[in-house]
Amino acid sequence: MVQRKSPGDAAIHGFIIASMIFVVVVTLYPFYYVAISSISDAFELSRRRGFLLLPQGFSLAAYREVFRYQLLWRAYGNTVIYVTGGTAINMTLTMFAAFALSRRGLKGASIIMKLMVFTMFFKGGIVPLYIVVANLDLVNTRWAMMLPRAVNVYNFIILRTAFQAVPTEMEEAVTIDGGNFWHVFRHVVVPLAKPSIMVIGLYYAVEHWNVFFHALLFLRSTRVYPLQMVLRNILIHHGGDQLAGDDTFASQYLAQTVKYAVIMVATIPIMMIYPFIQRYFVKGVMIGSLKG
Repeated sequence: MVQRKSPGDAAIHGFIIASMIFVVVVTLYPFYYVAISSISDAFELSRRRGFLLLPQGFSLAAYREVFRYQLLWRAYGNTVIYVTGGTAINMTLTMFAAFALSRRGLKGASIIMKLMVFTMFFKGGIVPLYIVVANLDLVNTRWAMMLPRAVNVYNFIILRTAFQAVPTEMEEAVTIDGGNFWHVFRHVVVPLAKPSIMVIGLYYAVEHWNVFFHALLFLRSTRVYPLQMVLRNILIHHGGDQLAGDDTFASQYLAQTVKYAVIMVATIPIMMIYPFIQRYFVKGVMIGSLKG
């Protein structure tokens, strides 16, 4: 038997749906605007400002200019190195630390946890961070983009809680069969905590992909610039004029669409990862947040 909704329930239900549609539109429209502007004709786009629903003409000239820009491809390569190498360092240290501190009976675990949580709220600041990196001779090197942020305490706490949720009976079974801590970690803890591990790995990867402040702080040479640093220079310092050629009347219009094209080129690759990890999101974060 289908239960009919009262007028009040129907009104509330309709309001919720309308509110969610509004939130989705407000969230997605800026990205949609950039996408259609990047393939619009530069002259037509300059004549039309404000709200757009369709591309203004069609042209791929902006993407042709972007793909000819060598510094952008060098920055792409650097960002791939930072994402892969940095995420590998992050996950290795975070997983091992979380596994060690999730063991029951570990001496000094509570003190270590309090010290790590303390760093979440009280940080040394930018100047001490730069001094440490400079004294280690990491300034203007790729290591400066990966080592200073090796462990995120928030991600560490989520993984530690997920590891603590693994049933102790399964760990004891491995130990009885002659396994050590490495066997427990590899064959029991990691498979059962895979959703949380995938989500934390995505958090780290997106953080490395989007980083530009540390590049602004530690890097001096364009040889080691990440993608977001080049994108920042194009958007803020009018680098689109350089991509669009000489300072002619036509290139001034094309520079606007070039900026939109650069945003799309920098955004699409990381967005393509989400569909493969989306199914882990709810389960992974909830496992690491409900217990402990």
